[in-house]
Amino acid sequence: MQLFKTYWKDDGLMGKARDELPWPAFNDDMKTQVRNDFRDTMEWIARIIMGSEKRFRALHRDGDMPFDPEAESNHLQCHQAEHLINLAKILAERTDDPKTGVGAVIINDKREIVGLGWNGFPTKALYGEFPRASDKDVAVRDKKYPYVIHAEQNALIMRNISDIAGGTLFVTKTPCDECTPLIQMVGIKTVVLGVKLQKERKESIAYSKFEEKVNTERAFVCFEMESAESEMEDASASGIQPAAEKEKASHSGQDKAVAKKAKSERRPSSDSGL
Repeated sequence: MQLFKTYWKDDGLMGKARDELPWPAFNDDMKTQVRNDFRDTMEWIARIIMGSEKRFRALHRDGDMPFDPEAESNHLQCHQAEHLINLAKILAERTDDPKTGVGAVIINDKREIVGLGWNGFPTKALYGEFPRASDKDVAVRDKKYPYVIHAEQNALIMRNISDIAGGTLFVTKTPCDECTPLIQMVGIKTVVLGVKLQKERKESIAYSKFEEKVNTERAFVCFEMESAESEMEDASASGIQPAAEKEKASHSGQDKAVAKKAKSERRPSSDSGL
């Protein structure tokens, strides 16, 4: 936020926007919107450059684990997990699914990247060849789900070696019931999630098999990622307002007060003759 304060000054960027462009429409309401957009952009850049602190929590532990980003003594694997989850998030941006992007990265037992994938339609598919409606499009019968190849499936199909037994999957969302058997079949034993484990069915996709394989059958060792973002979500769910949101609300309130005062000052008095 220090960087934001450095550039957000009336005699700095904002003064130039109003006086030098010139920008007649730059009123107090627009200034509030620009302030919010500018702050969000600075925060996004900071997250990319510096990263946010991430921690990984194992849902259960079974003896010696070949990849263990939770161990306090193993900072290298924690950094590797963070890097590969970030790579999976970048891959998710390549999706042509109009609603949800998912990314996946596979490493072998030597910790070499051997597979990358994201969810989307088949290779060389042209836009509009397949339906893109989701369950929220209630009037549309033909949905996208039967045609979308999932990120985990693409990573498995496009991997550059055949033997990935003992490997690790990094994925931005919980594997669904369709992908879970495929992951188990190729011998992947460790799964690192970029979110908390999802159990409930969502729209047309179920997730119960992966949770069962992790907690009941112990077929996978699963790590959940915990970060500043998840803490903000937990605080929001519990009704606690995070510090950043408090500051945002404070600025918004101040801007509204300034705008109201400026509006009243511009209003002609009753004895002005107008």
